[in-house]
This record gives sequence, C-alpha cells and structure tokens, in this order.
Amino acid sequence: NGIKETCAYVYIDDNFTGCAIIFSNNGNAYLVTAFHVVKAAVADIPINLESISIKDENGKSFTVSSILSNMASWEKTDVVMFVLQGDVCSLKEIIVMESAPNPELRLVSRVKNKKLSQAGAIFSIHQNEIIDDDFFMFTTDKMIMENSSGNMGAAALKGISGSGVFLLDHNSLVLIGIISSIPDEGMLGKIRCCRASYLTLLEPKLEKYEKPTKVGINNLLFNIKLIRRETMKDVISDW
Repeated sequence: NGIKETCAYVYIDDNFTGCAIIFSNNGNAYLVTAFHVVKAAVADIPINLESISIKDENGKSFTVSSILSNMASWEKTDVVMFVLQGDVCSLKEIIVMESAPNPELRLVSRVKNKKLSQAGAIFSIHQNEIIDDDFFMFTTDKMIMENSSGNMGAAALKGISGSGVFLLDHNSLVLIGIISSIPDEGMLGKIRCCRASYLTLLEPKLEKYEKPTKVGINNLLFNIKLIRRETMKDVISDW
C-alpha cells in the first residue's frame, strides 16, 4: 500500500543515524523521525539543520527547512517533525491514527539498520500493549532481534529507530507510530514506539483516522470514500 515510498534515511554530517518517514499533506511535505535519531543536530542552540540530509529508498535527496516541535516535547515523546524540501511532488499522503492501537490490530514497519544494504518489513505477531499516553509496544519475531555477529536487540538492529509503524490491514497509509527503542535487549521481541497522535498537535491539518472498532467495515467504508473521490475527479476532468 505504498509504505516503501514513505521510507527515508537520516544522515548527520553524512553519517547514517536512523530511519524516518516522508510524506505530503495539503501541498506541504514533512519528515518525521525519533528525536534521538537527530539529537546531535537539534539538541544544541543554534539548531544545525544544515547538517541533516535525507535520502529515500531510491537515493533521492531531500533537506529539512524548519522544525515543528520544541525541546520539551522531544524529550517527552521522542518524536520530531520537520518541513521537508526537495522533489516532493511524488510523496504519498498518510492518515494519522489519533488513538492508541487496539491490541488486536496488525501492524507493519519497513526498517533498515546499519548492517543492511536494503530495507525489510517487520510485522506484529501478538497483541499490542499500551505503555502510556505517548508510547505503545508491539511484538515481532524474536529471530530478527539477533544478527550474524551474535548481537541482540538494539545492538543488532541499530538504525531502525524513526521507522514508521502502519496499520497492515488497510489499503491506505494509516500511521500508528514511530519506532523508538527495543527494550530488554530484544529477548521478548518487543519494539517500543512513539504514538503518532502527537503529530496532529504539531500539524492540526493532517488527515486523521479515528480508532477503528471493526477493521473490516472501516476498510470498506474508506474504500467507498476513495472510489467516490476518484469518480468525482474523473467527472471533473471530463468537464
């Protein structure tokens, strides 16, 4: 459903520091990542945005022009949002889920770490857990928590922070959260995520997706809405 097109990688002074998502909304383009991924560039005054460079999976480069949050919120939520510059015309639009994910929702993230030359998908396999108003956890296959060198957890997957976590069973890009950390050295296969709801406070115009009570019927209704929208576009173009 287009998750690959939202994936981006963050470099500070040309050093890979983590992942991010890039997207468009109402003619604007944004980058969202975990605060600790860009901390070296934004934690001190003056903020050094020039040291941050962004590349998507195709190697296309972007820069950040401004930041939409402040130090107090960064430390609390581990989320930071930038206005993006570059060839942004082809960026995908996303929908932000304001509520915490239901325990049974299936989630997916596309991640890359320092050891991998290409990104890959990881999926939730058990019930999601709410930590507090800012964070939740999902569980994935513990096999991915160890690399060929015998490292576990964060040491094995260094660089996946900042990756977007999306609703799996939906035709649209519904953002649930941003990967923040791997607790317990990955022994339990859990991944801690910042909730995406905070983004709607930074940019109220972002399209919001209410907490689904019945994923199937919500998916159907949303697809009907999309069909109506595309039909209207066709009618207008015929005019």
